[in-house]
Amino acid sequence: MKVTFTIVIDNTGSIPQLATVNALVGNVTVQFQNVTLPLGPSTTKLTWDTSGYAPGTYTVGAKVIPVSSGKNNGDGVLTPATFTLTAAAPTGILAILSENLSIILIAVIIAVVAVVAIFQIIRQKRRASSTL
Repeated sequence: MKVTFTIVIDNTGSIPQLATVNALVGNVTVQFQNVTLPLGPSTTKLTWDTSGYAPGTYTVGAKVIPVSSGKNNGDGVLTPATFTLTAAAPTGILAILSENLSIILIAVIIAVVAVVAIFQIIRQKRRASSTL
């Protein structure tokens, strides 16, 4: 599964600013992009490929690091949020089985009971015919 970070950055300076925008999961950079930030707000989108990450809740955020000698207000860390990564839903035959598991189990139990009943009837008939 891929998760898209939409990062809005407001360049309050007087000139466009070169910067590296980092998408963070915890303190780990999972994606980055070098951008030129125009004056005012701008949007950068980065994609996190969650392959290899276990289902769970993660703290996600972003960090902006100026490349040129421009001024960075604050530490450049944007407000973190939490994100819950869930296991992918089964597909194909696994989806059919998981959605209908109770029906399949009931059908199997009925089939086993029917086979046992038929076996018992045949066995009783053989005993009855051998005693005659």
